[in-house]
Amino acid sequence: MSVMAQAIREAHSALDLTILLVEHNMSFVMGLADTVSVLDFGRIIATGTPAHVTRDPQVIRSYLGLDAGSSDSYEKGEE
Repeated sequence: MSVMAQAIREAHSALDLTILLVEHNMSFVMGLADTVSVLDFGRIIATGTPAHVTRDPQVIRSYLGLDAGSSDSYEKGEE
């Protein structure tokens, strides 16, 4: 786990904080977040667990730039 991820986890646990993370590094986000909201041009297109949003067809088309039918390498932790 990266130093940044560890610091975020510790702040969340020790201070009982909700953390709003704006990040484009999918592996970082998916490994850290309990709930993810995905925006496309400022509009929420999906909210849920990392596993849920990485399988969402709208997220795949709009954000990941993959065809909805292709395998999702982000779900496997690859970048």
